[in-house]
Amino acid sequence: MITMSFPAYGQPISGDDAKPKIITYRRLHIAQSLSAQPDLSGLLSAKSTGYLFADITKKAGKFDFAADRQSVWARLQGSWFENEHHLRSYFFGAAGAHFSLTPNAIAGVMLQFDQMIQESFGAGSTGKGYLIGPYFVAKLQDQPLYFEVRYLRGRTETDFIGFGSAVEDIVSEQTLATLEVSGQLIFDDFTLTPHLLYSHLENSQQPFVDNETGRIAEQSMTVTGVVAGLDYSKHLRVQSGDLDFTSGISVSWSETVARRFGSTLTEDFGGMWGRVHMGATYTIESDFKARASVAGIVTDSDQNWGIDLELEMRF
Repeated sequence: MITMSFPAYGQPISGDDAKPKIITYRRLHIAQSLSAQPDLSGLLSAKSTGYLFADITKKAGKFDFAADRQSVWARLQGSWFENEHHLRSYFFGAAGAHFSLTPNAIAGVMLQFDQMIQESFGAGSTGKGYLIGPYFVAKLQDQPLYFEVRYLRGRTETDFIGFGSAVEDIVSEQTLATLEVSGQLIFDDFTLTPHLLYSHLENSQQPFVDNETGRIAEQSMTVTGVVAGLDYSKHLRVQSGDLDFTSGISVSWSETVARRFGSTLTEDFGGMWGRVHMGATYTIESDFKARASVAGIVTDSDQNWGIDLELEMRF
């Protein structure tokens, strides 16, 4: 399933508002590409998997499709919304092929493509791009802990329409590198679930001619993110049922830097936030289950905590 969020637009875009909106469109396209990246750890499974999810109405919809067959796989997903004044859509596809290095390691090549359309009151952008490159996936011999690496290069093409009299065709070179560790470490009476994700995307825009202001120098945008977490779970067999304890902590950091060479444009976005949770589940056979959990999200300037209680009974 794909989740999309968009900035709010209430006025036609023109004049001094155009350049900040162009940066916003580019940031959104990059964020969509990062969030749509396929999970590769499942490719080490010997079983072929596939699924199709679709939720489509007259003016909105979303779908998610996956197919794996031996050493060849494909993913396709999309989401769109349209009304009288706005059009939002994003489509992403990826396909790859790999070979086995060992029973617990594979190496392959993937090709990705995507398209994003954003329009509000006649102004907006259409961006499309591709990435291609190698990937590597490995698994610990005795534990379901996976390691993924990918390095992709490609380009994007973006058309901006409706910014005063400007119609801008912008070409960018793009590089994406990710490193991920995920899975479980299973011990006799407890399980650790570590997760580490590092991603770095660099988008280098070639010089172009703005129909309003003339030649625009080369620009770049880099997005770097790190997510690190560790969850703990322990199962206890008590006299009248089962008791499971869970807890975990994760820390996320991201930074987006936009620069224009030869001018004063230098903008940084990002920050750090963390999440802590702990809870317990008590089960009596399969007829009664009680869950309680506490979770909190901490940012540089705010904290949010919540308590969740749940009872489940079968008759």
